[in-house]
Amino acid sequence: MKEIEIKFMVASFDAIIPKLKKLGARCEWKGLEESYFFDTRSKTLKSKRQMLRLRRWQGHSNSLTLKLEPEKDSAKFKIRDEYQITISDINVMRNILKFLGFREYMRYKKCREHWRVQDAAIELDTVYNLKFVEIEGSREAIHKMAAELGLDWSAMTTKGYLSIIRDLRRKPGR
Repeated sequence: MKEIEIKFMVASFDAIIPKLKKLGARCEWKGLEESYFFDTRSKTLKSKRQMLRLRRWQGHSNSLTLKLEPEKDSAKFKIRDEYQITISDINVMRNILKFLGFREYMRYKKCREHWRVQDAAIELDTVYNLKFVEIEGSREAIHKMAAELGLDWSAMTTKGYLSIIRDLRRKPGR
């Protein structure tokens, strides 16, 4: 499946949530999300700009996702092929990955609200006390939703949370 997304850093969700509700959006899930990232010792996936992620949505479900290299021709959107399956037992899958030669190299937790409206998925994420609005959908749906929510394009990023967290950890005083 083709994933097209962008993130906007915001100071607060206070203005976003009423706008989502006015658009008829519904919050489908809210809670703690844990993500675990795996690669081989020789960093085979990283060298190809690919990612293997195991994820737990607290009280909801678990998934295993493979994301392929992002397309190079889009500076405004993060576009990549994504393959995801639901799994019943995250600990069993973690052991399977280890037996196959993968090792966990990073993990993080975030608070997430998953909203759905029109042709877009909107995530309200809090990671390391930073707030992001992530929009996933077609390019047109993303543009429309960003405008409807009054998001500032100068606060937009195509970086993934792994890169954002690495950048934060490199800052002095962290």
